[in-house]
Amino acid sequence: MKKIIYIILKFYEFTLGNILYVGAKKYASFHTKLMHYSDWYFSNSEPSSYKHEINLYNWIYDPSQVEFVEGGVFGRMLIKEDDVVLDLCCGDGSYDYLFFSDISRHVDAIDYDKTSIEYAKRSYQKKNIEFICHDLLTYDFVDNSYDVVIWRAGVAYFTKEQREILFKKIFKTLKKGGKFYIGTPLMKEENFSANQIEVIVDERLFEDEFSSTFKLLFQQKTFYKNRININYVLEK
Repeated sequence: MKKIIYIILKFYEFTLGNILYVGAKKYASFHTKLMHYSDWYFSNSEPSSYKHEINLYNWIYDPSQVEFVEGGVFGRMLIKEDDVVLDLCCGDGSYDYLFFSDISRHVDAIDYDKTSIEYAKRSYQKKNIEFICHDLLTYDFVDNSYDVVIWRAGVAYFTKEQREILFKKIFKTLKKGGKFYIGTPLMKEENFSANQIEVIVDERLFEDEFSSTFKLLFQQKTFYKNRININYVLEK
């Protein structure tokens, strides 16, 4: 009986099953590419966050899409079972669902953009994730509340003065020994343009902003065709 079931399953796998499987992957790639063009080329305004399903469903056809997992993986490695996590500039909410929610007791995910938060609530709703629409600079951080704070590429969109304010807030909201992950593109000056004034250019100057507040545990650069990313793990 077991052998018969195996033969039937294999027959399905290599006939109709294979057609459906390949077709579904191709359609997911096509559909998410349409999402990309709709959001970034035909919308009246540029979105404040990126829908990472676009990366997820095109990764199999384009290995350069791997960059999108970087912030999720680095953040995930810091989270222990039952930790309480704060994700700053959460965007579409995919990282909170895919990388942080499986083991965390609770995840607070904050972004100032109403459209991104509404999308996150529709697409990645889960009992232990709370999506919060708020400006980080005016948000009331609660002292000693989080085991892990994660701040991915959004860190580069704040001015030096704003980041210094937020680093102090983050320090206070972390529990003793809490971990803080920062990930950001590191742009070279020759690639600098007028609309990227606050993107990180000088890593040493950037590190000076938090070096007196946090203990540096880890620093790692990752290299891609069009840019370099820099990742930090800090401790309170």
